[in-house]
Amino acid sequence: MILKPSDQPDTVFRYLGMEHVAPGQWEEPYPVEKRGSEIKSQVVAFRPGLLLYGKLRPYLNKVVVPSFEGVASTEFVPIATREDVLSPRYLGAFLRSPGFVAYAARNITGSRQPRTRLEALWRTLIPLPPLAEQRRIVARLEAVQEKIRALKSAQAETDEELKRLKQAILEKAFKGEL
Repeated sequence: MILKPSDQPDTVFRYLGMEHVAPGQWEEPYPVEKRGSEIKSQVVAFRPGLLLYGKLRPYLNKVVVPSFEGVASTEFVPIATREDVLSPRYLGAFLRSPGFVAYAARNITGSRQPRTRLEALWRTLIPLPPLAEQRRIVARLEAVQEKIRALKSAQAETDEELKRLKQAILEKAFKGEL
C-alpha cells in the first residue's frame, strides 16, 4: 500500500530508505523513526511476512525481510508470499544470490538510475523445494553469514592491532630505541 506520510505530520513512522541497507546485507537493518512531516515523498507500507526488494541499482543487492511494521522508500518493492508454499526468508536468500543479482542487473530500465524491470522480477523462476528444505537452506546460509560476520570482526580487530603495533615500532624507531 502506498502512503503519503506528510498527510499525517505528527505520526511517527519506522522508516527504511535504500541508504539504510548495505549492499548484500543479510542482517535486518535498523529503521529510523521519522515524523510524517519529515518524509516528503510517498512510501510503501510493510509488515512482517513481506519481503522488500530494492529495485534501484539491482547490482547493489538490497533485500530486507522485516520483522517489524513500517514504511519504506518506493524504491523497495514489497513482495508477499504464500508462506505455506514459499518462505519470505528463502525468497530473500534467492534474491540475494549471485545468479539472481546478475539476472536483475541484465533486466534494467534507465541508465542514470537503473532499476530492475518489474516484469522481469515477476517472471523469475524460483527453485521451490518443500518448506522444510527451504528452512534448512536458510538456516545454513544464515549460519555461514554469522561466521562471515565473526571473521570480519576478527579481521577488523587484527587490523587495529597491526596499526597500533606499527605505530609503536615507529615511535621506538624515532626515539632510537630500536
